[in-house]
Amino acid sequence: MKKRNILLALLLFLIPGMGAVYAQTANIEATPASGGTSLGPVTFKGNPQVQATAYNFNGGTLPSGWSSSPYSISSTICPGQNSPDNTNYFWATDTESGGSYDGKRYVETNEIDVSNGGKIEFYIRYADNEGSGCEQPDAADEWVYLQYYDGNSWVDITTWEATSSGYNSSTHPWYQWYWNSVEIPAGAQTANTKFRWYQPSNSGTTYDNWGLEDVSIGANVTVDSHEWKIDGVTKSTSEATYTYTFPQPGSYTVYYGFTSSVGDGNDQINYLILPVNPGSISATETTICNGNSSTLTATNTQGTVYWYTDGCGTTEIGTGNSITVSPSSTTTYYTRNYENGQFSASCASVTITVNQLPIYRSKQSGNWTVSSNWEQYNGSTWEAATSYPGQISNSCPNPMVTIRTNHTMNIPSGSITIPNLSIEANGLVTKDNTATLTITDELIMGKDASGGIQIN
Repeated sequence: MKKRNILLALLLFLIPGMGAVYAQTANIEATPASGGTSLGPVTFKGNPQVQATAYNFNGGTLPSGWSSSPYSISSTICPGQNSPDNTNYFWATDTESGGSYDGKRYVETNEIDVSNGGKIEFYIRYADNEGSGCEQPDAADEWVYLQYYDGNSWVDITTWEATSSGYNSSTHPWYQWYWNSVEIPAGAQTANTKFRWYQPSNSGTTYDNWGLEDVSIGANVTVDSHEWKIDGVTKSTSEATYTYTFPQPGSYTVYYGFTSSVGDGNDQINYLILPVNPGSISATETTICNGNSSTLTATNTQGTVYWYTDGCGTTEIGTGNSITVSPSSTTTYYTRNYENGQFSASCASVTITVNQLPIYRSKQSGNWTVSSNWEQYNGSTWEAATSYPGQISNSCPNPMVTIRTNHTMNIPSGSITIPNLSIEANGLVTKDNTATLTITDELIMGKDASGGIQIN
């Protein structure tokens, strides 16, 4: 059976009196990420980890074989700066007294076999003036360095710059708990490598403090076998990566498992593929008169096309690539694609503008050009007009203006053009000599009563 070297995390926490405890994870990564529209190819990568131990400082002591300058382990050392999971963390308090580390702060691991490489992962945080024992590192020689011992000297791997300005999410995020995942450099890859966090200088025992949490050091070991499954069906057993093209959108269960000489592990994720988003919506008419209709057609469709009003996915009004609508007022229509239990991430939309039929009737006697003297029909009821007859024109057919019984409407000046005018019994239209009234289609007069049009 083919063997392949894969990163397996050897986390360095030894609770006194306990032997190694093996807990396995596989940590699947997907490219492209879940939630897109591409059916593939999708590359899945298994990242198997076998945790021999896990050091999170909750036990209140350092791991066996580690050494350190004076420290405290608690969950509430610096006010307002609990660890990410609100548990105990390591805090460098006083400085070392005597020996090669005299007056300095450090944490040093035991020897570890990382001859095949691996990773160092942990949280670090600089104090940010939260109180006594929580004073911020703020000078160049107060930086903390991650280093490894090459048998002769300590070699820098990385460091975290100190500043008098304190926390800044962009430039100095480590003045709050800051996650690190550091590849073990080639020079550190030996069978007996030590690592340390080291601060070469400080301003005194209660100054320039810092802390660590959830420290792990991972070593590459040999994995014996791999298995990939899609929705329970085995697809591959050869590698820690697998590339697959899905048949259609949907939610799929992706499983990865492995075996190794120090333990077995697995992981599974739900991988989601959405239908494509619809394109633009075409309409036979984007502006209609009340009572007319327009046919809407979606583009870039996939699966079943759903239509809505009141927002994307809000009020469903039908399905199909095309739909005919007859709104009584200006309305925005939305559409999205649906396939295999999944909707597209967004909707396309189009607005149909509805022109109301310019049907007016007099509300009371008065000047023609005052809108409050009129009512307008909205398609179902009469309501206060927002304009007067002849002020606004549109292409809607058969508009009508009615002068109601006993109402007199006077045109004081200007030019009024309307298609139709109906004057009920005893209704009257008057106009001054300078005014013009043009009726383009039909004038209807009430019978058996006085009324009509009068020129003053």
